[in-house]
Amino acid sequence: MRIGVDARSAIGQNPRGEGKTLLQLYREIARLRPAWELCFFGQTPAAAPEHAASALKAAVPGAQVRCFDLPGFRWNTWENLGLPWMAARHRLDLLHCFSSGGPAWLSTPMVMTVHDIIPLIIDDGQSASEIERFRRRLKSGLRSARQVVAVSGHTRQDILNAFPSTDAHKLSVVHWGGPAVDPQVIAGRTAHHGALAQPGPVLAFGGGGAKRKNVPGVVRMFRRVVDALPQARLQMIGVTHSGERAAVLALVQSLGLQDHVQIDGFISEPALAQAYLDASCLVYISTYEGFGLPPLEAMARGVPVVASTAASIPEVVGQAGVLVDPLDDQAVATAVIALLGDPARCAELSDLGAQRAANFTWQGCAEAMIEVFETVARQRL
Repeated sequence: MRIGVDARSAIGQNPRGEGKTLLQLYREIARLRPAWELCFFGQTPAAAPEHAASALKAAVPGAQVRCFDLPGFRWNTWENLGLPWMAARHRLDLLHCFSSGGPAWLSTPMVMTVHDIIPLIIDDGQSASEIERFRRRLKSGLRSARQVVAVSGHTRQDILNAFPSTDAHKLSVVHWGGPAVDPQVIAGRTAHHGALAQPGPVLAFGGGGAKRKNVPGVVRMFRRVVDALPQARLQMIGVTHSGERAAVLALVQSLGLQDHVQIDGFISEPALAQAYLDASCLVYISTYEGFGLPPLEAMARGVPVVASTAASIPEVVGQAGVLVDPLDDQAVATAVIALLGDPARCAELSDLGAQRAANFTWQGCAEAMIEVFETVARQRL
């Protein structure tokens, strides 16, 4: 089978989030279906175009990568004209649109993945024109896709609520995967909790400027943690948005947390893995997520998780973490303080988290996507 993929999110030197999941998914698909021909389509980035597809080529060495550009951003000509033309030119059996949108019309059977419909649910900082563009892309994809894959049951229900005329039978759920669980790492982690004289840093993530990531809430609650535990430390990773970074630094300064908070921008995958291993717990209090990958990555490494009760996050964490109201700074701080002072509870959550994470594998995700692709391909015959 010859499959084309809208891989714009993975075209760049350091794919994160959506792009990172695309790489992991197709690495597994290529392994499970080595005879399939995979062609990734993207837009040529302005910076370092010669290295734009390096991550993709490393993840799926035998795949083709085709970058092209078309004028007409307002009318989304790249997606509405370019993708259908490339699908026809490459004689694709199927086109996978991975970014919550798709062409208004095309002759090639299409599967669309929807990660979330956040712009239509909450105010996350998008302009009215950006929200309308998102709605138009999503509506077009829902109409033209043979099958729509949501990354969580919560996202699937959001789609049905926002677009009630959508055929529910063509909406399926395929959860993302996480890192493989290593029993030796979990066993070492369990022993590690009780042996520590000084807990490792509390780990949190920046939000790329998105309001829903609740980054100021993390800093505010940590002031309460430090009041109770003066030696506590916070490491916040991925604070790459300049406006968000300035706001975080100002808040840290105003709360007198300069000696307790480490703010990092982009870090490599090995450095991220080490940050998880060093952390005493993860705090993830986003007010909305379509899935929520960091809690899964943390649980797979035995890191206790304090996570939000909002949206899809409980679907991922289940009973394997501490779920709290993300807007209640005191409740979040109380949960973190309790974990930092209770090695036995941390060890328990390490085990529970690893058991939970074992249910979310990239192989399982790839197998489910392959079944979707093969079902759609058979419908064409």
